[in-house]
Amino acid sequence: MAIVPSPTYDNFIGEYASSVKEADLTFIPRVGPERVRRAAFPSVVLESGWTESATDLRRDARMWQEGSGRAMRVVLHAKFYQPNQENEIRLDLSINRARPGGPPTPIERYASLHCILVATNFFTNVSIASVGHPSRP
Repeated sequence: MAIVPSPTYDNFIGEYASSVKEADLTFIPRVGPERVRRAAFPSVVLESGWTESATDLRRDARMWQEGSGRAMRVVLHAKFYQPNQENEIRLDLSINRARPGGPPTPIERYASLHCILVATNFFTNVSIASVGHPSRP
């Protein structure tokens, strides 16, 4: 397994065939008899957004999973929101999962976690003020 920041992928299939995508972080399996080649797609990607909307992050998850023929198993997406007047930053974490092979299966939104981060010194000291309960839709 290789953990790699930001490789670019342009080998998507179907309606995403002309797409180019770069995740924030990827977990790429090593394949072949000596495990020296990288798989065509990562198994897990992390997409995060400060300026990107939650809708765009969900769209990205669908592209990774459908555009890879569901070879891309898990998309973690972290949506950050601008600090409020109390200097709290909302963070929504979601996991989307796809099952590989066989007939197409729906992509599942597996879990969701909502946090409030309190930034006392934004660049060096962040503490979690509250965490919502994970959900399984």
